[in-house]
Amino acid sequence: MKPLQECMFPVDGSEGGIFLPPALDETIGAVSEVLSSRDNLQELFKMKGKDAIAVIDLLDVDGIVEDNSRIHTRLFHTLRKMCGELGRLPTVYDLSKKGLLLGLRLPHEELTIIGNHPIASGGFADVWLGRYKDQQVAVKAFRVYGHANLEAVKKTFCREAVLWRRLSHSNITPFIGIDYDENKAKFSAVCQWMPNGNITAYLRNSPGANRPELLVDIAQGLEYLHSHGVCMVISRVRTY
Repeated sequence: MKPLQECMFPVDGSEGGIFLPPALDETIGAVSEVLSSRDNLQELFKMKGKDAIAVIDLLDVDGIVEDNSRIHTRLFHTLRKMCGELGRLPTVYDLSKKGLLLGLRLPHEELTIIGNHPIASGGFADVWLGRYKDQQVAVKAFRVYGHANLEAVKKTFCREAVLWRRLSHSNITPFIGIDYDENKAKFSAVCQWMPNGNITAYLRNSPGANRPELLVDIAQGLEYLHSHGVCMVISRVRTY
């Protein structure tokens, strides 16, 4: 397979000409051609390390390619599968790295945890209150036992993170990014903070809430998820 990095074009058309980076449409066209070949796809999934990260970053086209286009769908499914098989995510997902590549991180862009104890705990994760870019966020820190289990959970997490980031609906909790420390085998999902908690907590604290309206919100969120092939993901109702 010809490396994607070789999609460069000489200015004067000669072999010894000056080379410039391809335009966006040329790059998208080259990537689309690569993804149209089963042999090329198999080579992509064999990549490791920095080469794999470079391709994963290249496939992350949200906000660049029109969402409803055929190429966007192809890129999305390839990205999700590749991230799931390799247990890796696009660099831009990682909040601990955002801004560092260009040395542009500002103090308010640091992800910080508020408090010394989680606000909620489940069988697989603890939820902490955090702050990122001057907003409160929920940090869901996964608990993983054993290296083999870590790899399995990380692959599932990466596959679902790609899907969650693509979702956009008023009744779906917005995905912000991840916080991942490979040395400590620790990874967390970061999403918008819901000050009223889940629906059960909200109804307990607001017994006079409009329940039919809340049911409509839930139904609309589920309809959106099902239209994107999702059976379950964190959802919200308009309780703030």
